[in-house]
Amino acid sequence: MKIALTGARGALGREFMSLYPDTIPVRVRYGEYDQLRAVLPTVDVLIHAGALVPSEHTANELFMHNSLIPHDIHQDVGDLPVVFISSMSILSVDGSKKSEESMTKYTKSKLHMEREAAHYKNHTIVRFSTLFYRDPTRDGLSKLIYTAKTEGRVSVIDCVRDFLPLSAACRALREICSRPKHGVLNIGTGQQTNMLDVVRYLQERYGVEVEVREGTGGDICSSFPSPESLEVDLYKEIDDYYQSIGD
Repeated sequence: MKIALTGARGALGREFMSLYPDTIPVRVRYGEYDQLRAVLPTVDVLIHAGALVPSEHTANELFMHNSLIPHDIHQDVGDLPVVFISSMSILSVDGSKKSEESMTKYTKSKLHMEREAAHYKNHTIVRFSTLFYRDPTRDGLSKLIYTAKTEGRVSVIDCVRDFLPLSAACRALREICSRPKHGVLNIGTGQQTNMLDVVRYLQERYGVEVEVREGTGGDICSSFPSPESLEVDLYKEIDDYYQSIGD
C-alpha cells in the first residue's frame, strides 16, 4: 500500500514518516497543488495532515489553508481514499459539537475542513484524543513531566484526559489507511487518566514535589478505540520520556 502524506514536517507527520519511511511526503500550500496532483495517481491513499498553527497565522490564513485546500483538491482526488486529520477540540465534553461561537479560530478551521471532507466519495475524518507528543511546547502532559524532571516540582489542577502517545496515534492511522472507513472516527485509548494520578506517580517514583491547585480542567470528550484495540501503557511512556530528558 502506497501512502501520500501532507503535513510531513509537523509533529504527527514526522512521527509517521519515521515509523513508515516508505510514505511519500507531499508539500501543499493554499493554491499550490502541482506536487500533490503529480503524486495522487501513484498512491493508494492520501493522509491530509497538513495544517497551519494558530500561534503563527491569522484567522484568515488558517481558514484558507486548513479549510479551503480540501475544497480545491476535491476534483483531483476523485475516488482515492483520503484520511483527514481533524481535532477532538470541536467536541464538547458530552461528545456533541461545540457552537462555532465558542470555538477558537483553529478549531473553527477544522470544523470547516470536516464539512468540505464530507463531500469526498471515500473519506475518513480522524479526531485523536489528547496527544502525548513528548514535547513540552505541544501538550500539557509533556510540559508537566519536563517540569518535574528539570525543576523537581510541579503544580497541577484536577483534570481527566485520554492521553494518546504520538506513536500509538500513528499506528492507528496506518491501520485506518489499510481499511478506510467512510465517516468520522474519534480515536483514543478509552483510558481515563487524572493528572493528579500522574503527579502522584512522579512523586512516589522520582521524589517530585507536588502542589495541587484549586480548579478543574474538565473531563474528556467522547473517544473510542481505533479499528484495532490500542493497548497503551501510559506510565511506561511517562517513564521513558522522563528518563530521556537531558540525555
